[in-house]
Amino acid sequence: MDQVEKYDLFSTSNLQEAGEILGPLNSAGLALGTAESLTGGLLSAIFTAIPGASEVFTGGITVYQTP
Repeated sequence: MDQVEKYDLFSTSNLQEAGEILGPLNSAGLALGTAESLTGGLLSAIFTAIPGASEVFTGGITVYQTP
């Protein structure tokens, strides 16, 4: 089993938690951006899998380098 198969990254609970973050930010008129490295852009992927995320999610930067 490879590293990705160990985790259900797009599980219902992850998407629900992301929605619980985006909802209040949207209500408050705030925005969200990410800066990622080891996650390889997974946080951005999870947030943008939520319908309507573009109302809050402004984008992200992923800087990833293997040793």
